[in-house]
Amino acid sequence: MKKITLINEDATSISDFPKNPLKEKWKKLYPKEELCIALDKNNIMNYSCINCDKCPEGDLWEVPEEDIELYKDYLEKVKKYNVEHNPTMIKILSKINNN
Repeated sequence: MKKITLINEDATSISDFPKNPLKEKWKKLYPKEELCIALDKNNIMNYSCINCDKCPEGDLWEVPEEDIELYKDYLEKVKKYNVEHNPTMIKILSKINNN
């Protein structure tokens, strides 16, 4: 099987994409529920996150108050990264968000 290499719009590697500094903390504090883990392990399409607020993968999960500033800083880094490396995506997202 051929390995897939992901790149940015400007043909640079995605290896320097900003990492979420809260990922490990959240993984420890807000682990996936047993049902979600079981579904993922069995390669079953897992829709259980749609109305879930138990972990960061859930659509209804909210960033804890104590982490909001650090998370906002991370999101700003992601935005700057994409402005530099993926400008077309930024334009598309801007149109979507303005409608």
